[in-house]
Amino acid sequence: MNLEQQAQSVAARDRAAEALACGQPAMAEAHITEALRLDPGDADTRVIEARIRLALQQPLMALHALDAATFYDAAAGDRPDIVVLRLEALIAAGRDDAALAVAEQLIPSFPHDIRFHRYAAGICERLGRAREQVIHLTNLVALSPRDRQAGRTLARLLARENPQQAAALITAGHSLADSADQWQAARWSIDAGRYADAEATYRLLLAALPDDAALWIEAADHADRCGAHKLATKRYLKVIDLNGRHRFAALTSMARAAMHAGQFRAAVWWWWKATRLNASDVESWAALVVCGLSIDRPCLTDRAAARLESIASDDERDAALSRAWLHAVSGQIIDGATRPVEPAEEPASPLTWMLERSAAVLSQQSAKRPGWADTLYHTAVCRAALGDFLEAGECVQAALDINPLYKAATTLAARLPKSA
Repeated sequence: MNLEQQAQSVAARDRAAEALACGQPAMAEAHITEALRLDPGDADTRVIEARIRLALQQPLMALHALDAATFYDAAAGDRPDIVVLRLEALIAAGRDDAALAVAEQLIPSFPHDIRFHRYAAGICERLGRAREQVIHLTNLVALSPRDRQAGRTLARLLARENPQQAAALITAGHSLADSADQWQAARWSIDAGRYADAEATYRLLLAALPDDAALWIEAADHADRCGAHKLATKRYLKVIDLNGRHRFAALTSMARAAMHAGQFRAAVWWWWKATRLNASDVESWAALVVCGLSIDRPCLTDRAAARLESIASDDERDAALSRAWLHAVSGQIIDGATRPVEPAEEPASPLTWMLERSAAVLSQQSAKRPGWADTLYHTAVCRAALGDFLEAGECVQAALDINPLYKAATTLAARLPKSA
C-alpha cells in the first residue's frame, strides 16, 4: 500500500466517523467499507467499524471487527474504550455471561471507573442475579453518591429484606430526593415499623402537595392504622372537601375509620353517603348491614341486607360481610371498653313477694288488735327482711312497749341499723 492509498483510507475513515457522529450509520458503513478496502489492517479503522456495526444492530460483526483490531494491534485490546466497546457488543449479542465475566475482570484494573460497575449491575439484572447486582450497585453508589438512578435501584432491591436501609438510602441527601423518593421512603418506613418517620415524611409531602387527594388518603390511612382517629378524620375530610374523583374513596375510608374507633352511628352516616355516589358498591351495603347489627337498628339492617342481596352473588356477599366484620371487631372492643357500665339488675326473688304480702297481712292484723306484741314483732321481721329498717324499728319498739321482756324483739332491735 502506497502513501496515496493510506491517505485515502484515513480520509474515508474520518468521513465514516463524522457520518456516525451525525446519526447516519448507513452512510458511515459505506465510507468504512471504502477505508477497509484501501487498508484492511488498520486497527483504528476496525474500531470505528465496530462502532458502526453496533449502531446498525450487528453486534456479532462488531465483535469480529474488534477481534481484527486486536489481531493487527495487540496493545489495542487493553485500551479502556475498546474494552467498553467489546462489553457493549457482547451485551447486544446476548452473551451476558461472557460480558459479565469481562466486566468483573476489569473492575480490579479500573476500580474507580463507574462504567464497569454499571455494566456489571445491568447484566446481573438481566441474568436475575440480585445479590451480585446489589454488590455492584453498592460499589457504584459509594463511588458516585449523586447517582440517583443507581441509588433508587439499589433501594428497591434492598426494600424487601431491609426496608429501613432502603428508606435511608433513597432519601440520602434531601436536596436530591424528590417527592416521589420521599413518598417511597414513607412506605418503606411503614414496612420497617418506623411509623413516626413515615408520619414525618407524610407531613412534609402534604405541605408540598396540598392538592394531591391520593396522598391525603394514604396519609389518613396511616394515621388510622396508628390509632390517631382525629388526625385521620381531618385528612379524610380534606379529600372530601376537594370534591374530586377520590371523594368516594375518602367517604368509604372515613367510614372504616369510624368503625375502627367504635363510632358505628357515624360510620352509618358515611357509608350511606358513599351509597349515594355509588349505589352498586357491595362493600358499602355490607358495611351498613354490619353497622346496623352493631347498633341494633333492625330497619337499617333489613334494608341494607335486601339491597346487598339484589346486587351481589352469595359468594360476593359473604366475602364483603367478612371484610366488614373485620373492620368492626376492633371498634366493638373499643365501644364496649368505653361504654359506661350499668349495674346489673338482680333478678326478683319470689321471697320478696311473700314478705310484702306477709307484712301487709300483719299490718292489717295489728290495726284490728293493736295490743298484740307478737303481731308487731313479726311485722318488724318482714320489714327488716325487705330493707325497710325505719318501719321495722317502729314496729319492734311498739312490741317492746307492750312487753319490755320480749327477748326476740330486744335482739331484733339491737341488730337493726342505728339509723333505724
